[in-house]
Amino acid sequence: MRMRERLLAGVAAVALALAPVAAMAQGFTLPDGSVSQGKLISVPALGKTPPVLTACGTTPAIVGDDKQGIITLGTTATGCVITFAAPYTAVPNCLVVWQGTPLAAQNWTTTAAAITLVQTSTTNNKVNYFCLGQTGG
Repeated sequence: MRMRERLLAGVAAVALALAPVAAMAQGFTLPDGSVSQGKLISVPALGKTPPVLTACGTTPAIVGDDKQGIITLGTTATGCVITFAAPYTAVPNCLVVWQGTPLAAQNWTTTAAAITLVQTSTTNNKVNYFCLGQTGG
């Protein structure tokens, strides 16, 4: 019986030692809604209310939310206004990247309510954006 008790105690010790590893492998949700898995942080799945697109050419499209996304501008677009579904409390830090061949003009400005793109007229080009709120914003 002594051997059995030692064996069970050893199995229990190993299980307790591995419990944090199993918890990290499964991940856990942080207060901001992101999921932590060990040292990796994953962004929540898209599906929140997307920003509203205006002045983006004919039939633009968006896949994303207020934090990140990809916009396909419409026909003969010379720019686009991406109005956040929920405005930030301060101007967010946004990175905007045009996909493909650079155009003669490509720039943007950001406010707490929107990103405004200006570009040389083109059709169906794609633009990626990524925004982070400032501390306190």
